[in-house]
Amino acid sequence: MSKPRVRRTNASVGAAIADARLRAGFSQAQLARRLNRPQSYVSKIETGVRDVGVREFVWIVQRIGENSLQLLEQLCRDDDFEDLDRRVKRGRF
Repeated sequence: MSKPRVRRTNASVGAAIADARLRAGFSQAQLARRLNRPQSYVSKIETGVRDVGVREFVWIVQRIGENSLQLLEQLCRDDDFEDLDRRVKRGRF
């Protein structure tokens, strides 16, 4: 995966986490306290600066109180993954 592609994916994941956090009514600081992490940790994830693995994604979304599978399915339906589909079909994954 190229660097720009990774940044776009990180930004999409971060935006989904930010949306879930806002729906739950939490500030970044409140979520950070739930995660026992500094507020900057949440900020870096939400802005796509920090990469989030699957386990970490599930852990964060569960602490928000949302369904991680539903949120992941929504991410996979987003247009952001169309390029990945094309690359897989061409054997360039």
